[in-house]
Amino acid sequence: FYRQDRFADKRRKGMDPIELAWLRDHGMTIDLFAGGGGWSLGFEEALGRPVDLALNHDRHAVTLHAVNHPRTRHLCQDIYAADPAKEIGGRPVFWLHASPSCTQFSRSRRALPAEKQLREMGWKVVDWVKEAMPVIITMENVAEWKQWGPIDDDGYPIKERAGETWDRFIQAFRDLGYEMDWTIINSAEVGAPTARERLIVVGRRDGIEHEWPEITHGPLRRR
Repeated sequence: FYRQDRFADKRRKGMDPIELAWLRDHGMTIDLFAGGGGWSLGFEEALGRPVDLALNHDRHAVTLHAVNHPRTRHLCQDIYAADPAKEIGGRPVFWLHASPSCTQFSRSRRALPAEKQLREMGWKVVDWVKEAMPVIITMENVAEWKQWGPIDDDGYPIKERAGETWDRFIQAFRDLGYEMDWTIINSAEVGAPTARERLIVVGRRDGIEHEWPEITHGPLRRR
């Protein structure tokens, strides 16, 4: 089925159902900043096939992911050194997931100055998306990621400009043709045995409206 000309206009919104079905079954899938493989496991259970490429700079994380996902190709490399064009190799991409470093935004960081390279890591996701133009983008981070903004000369966030960088970050995906949506989910409210709050971001260019999972546990669940 695959012909390069069918995927030439990657930035259009909405997709031919046959093209979308082919991509769902055969398009490349990528897990950036992959840890032990939790997201990859969810993807595999949902779609019935493994993630194609997982990247992490930490060899211990890559080793654990490889044990859990032996059919995935693993890249142990810093995101700043990885070449998305080389790793994707021109293949059409269905889904790209990324979980950039959260330590620069977490409330548990308290009053420590920021490390600029880690704080700016989200922009590397934009670089990968520009190259891959996946049908679906998902990202996960701490809720405070929405406060991403510039830092002063001493490395501390400028409170009056909180959220400025986040707005530019989201706009970068919109400029590529993605419909962007995000929400904060407490894992316990959807049945996971942990009360972790996480910001979940979804970007789509298939014209299909995203639906968030129903709250099934806790006081906010439907009765």
